[in-house]
Amino acid sequence: MSNKIKIQSKNIKLNELIRLLEDCDNDFIPKLSSRVNISDYSRKLLDKAEINTLVSGDKIVGIVAFYCNDFENKIAFISSLCVNKSYRGLGLSKRLIDTVIEFAKNKNFKFIRLEVGIENYKARKLYEKFNFYTIDKKEDTIIMQYEIK
Repeated sequence: MSNKIKIQSKNIKLNELIRLLEDCDNDFIPKLSSRVNISDYSRKLLDKAEINTLVSGDKIVGIVAFYCNDFENKIAFISSLCVNKSYRGLGLSKRLIDTVIEFAKNKNFKFIRLEVGIENYKARKLYEKFNFYTIDKKEDTIIMQYEIK
């Protein structure tokens, strides 16, 4: 099934992004909706972030939204990564992260950072598989970083 899923850039409408983030809301620890208004957050992502989508047929089944705008420090930032529950376990998160790494590398960025809930062990394990490592801790989240080689 994962071979039939394509990755596309900026191929998502506001209502599709809101629906996907709401579907994944409980997978964020703490919940995404406890930290942001999902509608406002979706608008901001569409307006300012790079977004790569996973598309199966005509359905959006996952996204990675990231910023590559810190040209001074050459640090990209993954703001959101989510894959629809029925499409997990297929290596799709890896494919999405790979697109961010490739994009940032092509822009001569040196690092990719993200913030993840301290108690979101599944997500932390995923990022650690990519050699993201902890560089800072906040109250209920940690900042992880990947060094682009």
